[in-house]
Amino acid sequence: MFRLDRKTNVRETVRPERPGTKQTKGGAGAGSPRQRRQTGLKERHKRLLAVLGMCRALTLDQVVTLLGNPKDPRTVHNRLRALAGDTENVKLPDFGAVSLRRLRFRAYDGAPLILWAPTSTGLAIAEHELGGEVVLPRGTGGGIAFAEHFIALTDLFVGLVGPYFLDGTPLRELPFGWDVADDLRLPWREPDDAGALRDRAIRPDAILTVPAARRRIFIECETGAHTLVPVRKDRPQATVNKAARYETFLRGLVDVRKRVTHYAAKYPDGWASEVLFLVPTEGRRTSTEAALRTVHGIGGSSVVFCIFTQDKALAYLRGLLSDCCNTEGVNFEGLSASVIR
Repeated sequence: MFRLDRKTNVRETVRPERPGTKQTKGGAGAGSPRQRRQTGLKERHKRLLAVLGMCRALTLDQVVTLLGNPKDPRTVHNRLRALAGDTENVKLPDFGAVSLRRLRFRAYDGAPLILWAPTSTGLAIAEHELGGEVVLPRGTGGGIAFAEHFIALTDLFVGLVGPYFLDGTPLRELPFGWDVADDLRLPWREPDDAGALRDRAIRPDAILTVPAARRRIFIECETGAHTLVPVRKDRPQATVNKAARYETFLRGLVDVRKRVTHYAAKYPDGWASEVLFLVPTEGRRTSTEAALRTVHGIGGSSVVFCIFTQDKALAYLRGLLSDCCNTEGVNFEGLSASVIR
């Protein structure tokens, strides 16, 4: 192709524009590919990473809920992609260091499921926001069963932290603690059939602490994957077996002479304790409550066992925070709840 310069009457060769390039006036930058917009992390991104530092991973729906359900979830998704270093779309901003990573799963119906988790860079930002060390999880084994169990547990956390997140409360000043570290372990010792002492331990799904109430709540998320009553003696994950083991840990004596329980040896702060079973349906709640009442000793025990569906558990815990903490400006509606004592 040629064009005629009207001032000089000289024909010039004009090269056609290549796909993906943009001609600019004066020739500066002509033919260069479009660049992603570079920007730094905003405060809301750092707060999101701090939340991820506490709970380890979130789904897109959970992030949308945390942000107050914005009108267009696609914008939230694009921000997550940008934080994960997605370079396929030049419209996404370039935040520099990659602070998120995708954990990919496949649901039982074949649908893809993605959890967004912090990278080591993201955890470093979370540590700065939270004012303490955050340990990178060792792994996410268990496939979709792990993912669905994890999501149900994290839904409860999102419901608790969400009002404080939207209120702008510094996350290091939350009135509760949420611990889902890999090394959560509640140890005790008990004699085996031969009379020899054996080391035993419970691994709760999460531990919720409320310092103002001096309360420590051990959370077990029940998805229905395990039976209520053990089919065989060696099934520790059956719900009634879990309850019996908590009974031993919380009230069993590690030092009979001094009357020190295994719980007091692990946590000498004197805080009250309880166990919360999070169940998927009201029917499961009813059957779990009936099963626990049949366990020897639990009916008259001083151990508190709570069995709640997701919404009732959230209402119960929000009510606890409202009763003991300064929640001015935080929208909580506490509901009463029944427990097995």
